[in-house]
Formats: sequence, structure tokens, C-alpha cells
Amino acid sequence: MTNDDAKRLKEIIQAETRPLRELIEANQTETRAEFVAVRTEMAGGLAAVRTEMAGGLTAVREDLRGEMTAGFGEMRRHFEVLTEDLRGGIKLLAEGHAALGEKIDSVDRKVTRVDGRVEALDLRVMWLQDRTTALEAGQRAVAAAVRELMGQK
Repeated sequence: MTNDDAKRLKEIIQAETRPLRELIEANQTETRAEFVAVRTEMAGGLAAVRTEMAGGLTAVREDLRGEMTAGFGEMRRHFEVLTEDLRGGIKLLAEGHAALGEKIDSVDRKVTRVDGRVEALDLRVMWLQDRTTALEAGQRAVAAAVRELMGQK
């Protein structure tokens, strides 16, 4: 086998396997991007809920301290007002909790979809590995046949 024949054989093999390599690289890039998007969405949702809860709790705490310094009668009247505010805060907290639950459900659905995609990618990778193994075996067979034709062992 001449160097030109070997180079040509190498070029053919590279050309045949290039689409497979490109497909693997594209699938890896897509999978990474989806994981980053899910992680970012989860972090943003949790941070927003924490901030909202901290702000609500700080406001309620400040209201309670101010009312305790006033007289008992005034405190009683204000306590009723605070009770209503607290109910509103609890309602807001419950709504935030429900929204967080929806976001978690959404993320769970996305993770389930990503899991499905990862499984599909696993199948593709296994297929590509099998295909690559078959191509390599074919390449070895071609090389052996070329050597035999050239009178080499």
C-alpha cells in the first residue's frame, strides 16, 4: 500500500465518521445548555421566594415592636389591625408557597423531559459507539485486504 493509498483511506474514514462526531458534539452541547437553563430557573425561583419571605417577615417584626411600646388599649386596637395584616401576610406566603410549588412542578416536568432526552442521547451514543466499532472493524478488514493485495502480512 502506498502512502497515497493510506492517506486516501484515512480521508475516507474521517469523512465517514465526521457526521457521527459532529452529532455527538451537538448532542453534548444541547444537553449541557438544557441543564444550565433548568439550574438557573430553579435558583432564580428559590431566591425570589426567599427574598419575598424575608421582606414580609421583617415588616411584620417591625410592626410588632412598634405596637408593644404603645399603651395596652392602643395595643389591643392595633393588635386587631396586625392580625389582619398577618392574615394578609400568611395569605401572601401561602400564595408564594403555591407559586413555588407550581415552579417546582414545572422544573420537575422539565427535568423529566431532560431525563428523556438524556436517555435518548444515551441510546444515540450507544448506537454511535456500535457504528464506530463496526467502522473500525471494517477499516481493519480493508487494511488487511490492502496489505494482502500488496503482498504484506
